[in-house]
Amino acid sequence: MEPNTATLLSGAMSMAGGIAGAVGAYWIASQQIKKQFTKQDNDRVLELRIEKLNEALTISNDYLNHLQKFKGKFSSIEIYINECIKNNYSHINESSTLSKSIVNELLTEVRECTSYKNELKKYKIFTPTKLDYQSIYDKTSELIENYKLYFKEFNDFPNSVSVAKVNVVHSDLVAKCDNGYVELEKVLKNIIDILEQEIKKLLNLE
Repeated sequence: MEPNTATLLSGAMSMAGGIAGAVGAYWIASQQIKKQFTKQDNDRVLELRIEKLNEALTISNDYLNHLQKFKGKFSSIEIYINECIKNNYSHINESSTLSKSIVNELLTEVRECTSYKNELKKYKIFTPTKLDYQSIYDKTSELIENYKLYFKEFNDFPNSVSVAKVNVVHSDLVAKCDNGYVELEKVLKNIIDILEQEIKKLLNLE
């Protein structure tokens, strides 16, 4: 083989090796970048999921606190009505415990349960499948209807309401309201527990 030919072949092989090396380096670099972006994407998805679960947890806690405060106000009215029945009053009149404004205020608070229910619905795609959203909707609807039926008895305020008339339905309606409250409280506490466990799992705290 002539010297010039050997030189050309050597140069060509060297160039080919350089190209192969460059292609290999590029492939390795592109794979590393791909992995890096994949990790960043996964981290962002995880971060978003935890963020949304925390928001759902906050709303669930707020909903539970709202219910508990409402139950305290409702219990004051229940006690007042029971006192009227116990003391054989003929009529239930407006008082600091029970008035048209208080009834309207409590009805507004009852309707706010729908807002909480609808807010939680927005987080359905981020929450565990074992979280029973249907129970939230059903129990909330039942609770609202029970309280609305109860307060309907006092629609005549500021006129007097007959104790005898209220006494016929009072115990039954109170029992329905209390049962509805207990059932919804149970559902919300279960939801809070599930959300807390899911967040801990995603943060590797378990």
